[in-house]
Amino acid sequence: MRQIHQILMSNPDNRGNYVPRLQAKSIASFLNTPDRTIQIPDYQRPYSWGENQRKKLFQDLAVAVDQQEMWFLGPIYTTSADPQTTTIDLLDGQQRLTTIAIILRELYCFRHRHPEFQRFQDTEFIIRWQNLEAKCRQAIINDVFNGAGESKFQTDLSVREEFSQWIVNGTRVRNKENYESLEFRTSESWQLTSKRIKEAINQVAEWLDKIASDSNSENGLDEILRYGEHLLYGLWIIEIPFNQDNDILKVFEAMNNRGLGLSLSDKMRFLIISQSSSENRAAIRQDWGELYKACESFAVSKLFRDVDEFLEVYLSMKTASCTELPQDANDENTRDKVIETTIATIGAHSMMNEIIVISKFYKDVFIDGAHTAARELERISGRESMVWTRQQIEAVKALSIVGRSVILMSKNMRIFLHYIGSSYDLERNFFITVQDLWAAIRIVFQEVVIFNSTSNTVRTKVQHCISKVCDEDDTSTPNLTSLVKIGETGEGWTIGNKKNLFIQNNADESRASLILFQWFTAKEQLVHPDSGFSSRETMHLEHICPKKWWQHWPNNWVDEIKTIKETKSEWWTKLLDDEEDIIPTETGKHKGTLIESIGNKALIPHSTNIRCSNFNWEEKKAALTRDNVSLYPNWKIISPLVDAGLITHNNTGDYWRNLHTWETTTIINNYLSLLQSFQQNWLNQWDA
Repeated sequence: MRQIHQILMSNPDNRGNYVPRLQAKSIASFLNTPDRTIQIPDYQRPYSWGENQRKKLFQDLAVAVDQQEMWFLGPIYTTSADPQTTTIDLLDGQQRLTTIAIILRELYCFRHRHPEFQRFQDTEFIIRWQNLEAKCRQAIINDVFNGAGESKFQTDLSVREEFSQWIVNGTRVRNKENYESLEFRTSESWQLTSKRIKEAINQVAEWLDKIASDSNSENGLDEILRYGEHLLYGLWIIEIPFNQDNDILKVFEAMNNRGLGLSLSDKMRFLIISQSSSENRAAIRQDWGELYKACESFAVSKLFRDVDEFLEVYLSMKTASCTELPQDANDENTRDKVIETTIATIGAHSMMNEIIVISKFYKDVFIDGAHTAARELERISGRESMVWTRQQIEAVKALSIVGRSVILMSKNMRIFLHYIGSSYDLERNFFITVQDLWAAIRIVFQEVVIFNSTSNTVRTKVQHCISKVCDEDDTSTPNLTSLVKIGETGEGWTIGNKKNLFIQNNADESRASLILFQWFTAKEQLVHPDSGFSSRETMHLEHICPKKWWQHWPNNWVDEIKTIKETKSEWWTKLLDDEEDIIPTETGKHKGTLIESIGNKALIPHSTNIRCSNFNWEEKKAALTRDNVSLYPNWKIISPLVDAGLITHNNTGDYWRNLHTWETTTIINNYLSLLQSFQQNWLNQWDA
């Protein structure tokens, strides 16, 4: 800490005492430095503040205004991006300053977007308000020849252009129409960050409006004026500038050791950069920028909440794959040990490369729908060592859809995928990657759906499989396929397990099951442009007999079940032995009943799902027909019903179009068909 202390102090005086070279600065003083631009380095995390963090800032400002006190916002760490320019990098404080920049812009625009506040009577008040607007402009804009100017605050690279344009255009607002036309435009590649900033803008605008409306004054502007002036002059910070990379690392080390608000990604970024050679640091910082961008797309696709969750899974994977590491990666002290041990084992640069390779695996296979991988496979398919047929490539794309559905069904699947992705290489071992992806799907699906295991049990099983592979395999290439048959014995197919597969109350499990059934019967259908499965988010889970069945559906469950019990096999009779478990006898109670049977569900487009609603079968069938949606698009999936004499063959294969009613027998027969397909294919190895 003594070294850190010296960094923050000036040279010692003639008595050997260090005196502070830092001083408190108001927001106005910090931001109004002439011609200085503040930017967020590319390797910093994007804007991540949510409603609660911004609300806390508003509350702090409100207390400061009410008590007329100075309010300390904490230190701001900066460094010079280039000594030859006036641009500085903001190392810490971007969340606060981004939010403050939004507030200042909205303060400047406030009078113009509220025409009712344009009438001024007091000359002194007019001068104060015009001075506030001028100070807000000076804080957020560097004037260029007194022209349009440029944004003084450059937020993270993800939305830098959009944010800067929004700031600058805000200073051109002259009326309400101007304000409404200059809406913040979202970025396609950084949807989540754009969404957060847009939410921040709306929250700030609503907050200012509430201040004005709650004011006891005649027009509300005087209260806004008080808040604006206090924001500029009553909030203060301490800027801590650094000129050397080593100085920065020492400060972050001190923050890390004291646990001062560092996220997992902040901590890992510091440890990896600090343990890297000086020549590798620039490349690693660029990698961190790429990782943040990748995790942005993961968050939009609901694969990971944010970069911290992505790294949490990485540490869980390292815990399982390295037997010498602690076995609980959720504890903070254990995480630090895992990070330090991994860096010591493979090196910081290699650790960063591994993380980037894993993120590329997710992007290629699960974000791009394996289209990137498919293009590369087509490119290399002419080589003798790697020959892929068109059918195999299409099957890979379909498998990515199946895998993604299993990820959403069980988050523990991602530990497998991190491990598989750690050796991702299209040219060298992609066939093994595909095999192991299929193996991981089978292991997790079996545990979650067939055996109905708890999340902790699944996690333990996944980590055990990875550990077992690492113990038995001397190469770096994962090989999960050999472990697929763990638990896939005769006793695994008990009546109870079939019932778990029969009734699924969880929507994600049902969706994964239906997509997996499609995979078994028609891989090409999953990626066909007309099937809808090429974009999984557009497909919604439809309960054909709806959860609110009593509104439009006949209540003849009991009689039908009695008929079924007389005609079905022994195992089926046992499955349906307890009528209370499967027959919806009370309105509003559908869990554990035929309503949640996999035979009563289908994946259909969202628009069709809305039109189907809780309608009766005839109305629902009409909506499906009008939208050209097939409940079971491949004939193979229902051919067992034909063989059993349960339905009559028709040329289209869409037997459901000929059904005059959808009843208990229909649901059960659909399930029997799906089950037969499942049993025939479940133990088969990947054969693409």
